Amino acid sequence: MESVLATVIQAIQVFLAFRPKAKVLFMGSTKTRNRLYRAVISKSYQQTERIYEIHGINNWENEPFEKNKDYEAFLIFLRHSSN
Repeated sequence: MESVLATVIQAIQVFLAFRPKAKVLFMGSTKTRNRLYRAVISKSYQQTERIYEIHGINNWENEPFEKNKDYEAFLIFLRHSSN
């Protein structure tokens, strides 16, 4: 499972490198799978927050990702500097 998630994360990184204005929306097929995604995001959040914006989505409303909050889906995109 960890190697599958690592591959998915790498695919998102490559995709956003080629499409820097894109946003990637993803969700698990179950609540359990979404908790797994949240755990993986939380584990690497400190390392990635300077490069990517990660939002959690509930009821199709998005907000900045919070580590201990359940979400229905996740949205990730490149953080753009204002320079």
